[in-house]
Amino acid sequence: MKTFTAEEFEIEFYKAMHEWASGGKVGKLPRGNWEYRYTKSEDWRQSSELPHTPSFDDLAQYRWKPAKKRTVVIDGVELVAPEVYAPVNGTTYFCEYNKGNIESYSPWGGADFEYESLKNGKVFLTREDCQAMADAQRKQRMGSVL
Repeated sequence: MKTFTAEEFEIEFYKAMHEWASGGKVGKLPRGNWEYRYTKSEDWRQSSELPHTPSFDDLAQYRWKPAKKRTVVIDGVELVAPEVYAPVNGTTYFCEYNKGNIESYSPWGGADFEYESLKNGKVFLTREDCQAMADAQRKQRMGSVL
């Protein structure tokens, strides 16, 4: 996730506010969708007055809040759900391949086979999430044989 200086984030923030307002104020309000910190060793924090416009303090770093991942529960275990929307072109993605192996594919380019994988719930953005799903589904398919 990209971090911004105060000056960079001010431009990003007002661009997002303009798009939100000119788009009919639909979607997530940018004023409540950012975090800041003063050093790399501290946790990201939100303004106590959300939704709030950042102060654009030159000493702080800023970022957009990470999107929460969708999850599913399989046999009582919460797992990250596969992607349902196509990744941005150029994104590295992961799919379960033959014999439970997880393969990294790069870059996403919108090919037919990629959309087929997406439609079948096989596309993940991290190797760990893909492996966890593959393991859970294999255990589910195999039942007590494992």
